Amino acid sequence: MEPRKRPSWRALTPGQRALLQRMRREGALVSVRPWEMSTVRSLLARGLLRPRIRGRERGREGIWFLTALGVRIVPDPSEAASESDLEKDEAAGAP
Repeated sequence: MEPRKRPSWRALTPGQRALLQRMRREGALVSVRPWEMSTVRSLLARGLLRPRIRGRERGREGIWFLTALGVRIVPDPSEAASESDLEKDEAAGAP
């Protein structure tokens, strides 16, 4: 079995990125829309999502959760805003 590569944010599709960002914002998915299931399966295969573990998470709502890797890979909105500000400053020629 070959080792699993760590996925990068840029390698994800726009749909995968949107779902991960939504989960970081709102928490675990309580239900999955039919058109989101293929995205959930692809993120599950990449190790970015996990299903609810029976008996362990009885008090928590949701059926799909972000893994630790999933949390790390999703950029923090406040960091993304500061990075885009830096890029704008560099493009404008600010020191």
